[in-house]
Amino acid sequence: MKIQDVLLSLDGSPVGSVALAEMVISTRPGDAVVRAEVLRGSEKLTLEIPVTQERDDVDRMADLMDPTKSLVSKLGIFGVEINDKLAEEMEDSLRVPSGVVVAAIAANTLGADTGLQAGDVIHAVNAKHIETLDALRAALDTIPPRGSVVLQIERESKYEYLAFELD
Repeated sequence: MKIQDVLLSLDGSPVGSVALAEMVISTRPGDAVVRAEVLRGSEKLTLEIPVTQERDDVDRMADLMDPTKSLVSKLGIFGVEINDKLAEEMEDSLRVPSGVVVAAIAANTLGADTGLQAGDVIHAVNAKHIETLDALRAALDTIPPRGSVVLQIERESKYEYLAFELD
């Protein structure tokens, strides 16, 4: 489509705001194409538009995790270790090419209220450098209940510290 094209129909259905919304919601990525009839100037054209889904870095991170191995229950997160390939993919947004990326926040867990967000990279727990999920879990296991935790994280290429008590 081009600027000033007027969308007339999608897959043969006239386009009103409701029809367009229903079409967009019901069309899944991977379906072949959506046929769009447009008015370009005085000419009617039929366009075949492939359906795609844009995925951001956090979505791709979630694809890398194995829920059975990635859960860090004490923090209520699913994590992914930064390996060479992932470090290369994240090089524009990653200051240090190591650590554990928060791929997703786990629902319905009893993890501490940490302030972590999907996409954060955990570099240290109480000043102990972290490179793997096992190292992260081990560092958390040394902290007693109600013990203080300080995470050094990287968020949007900036270092931050998150402090909280472990449940």
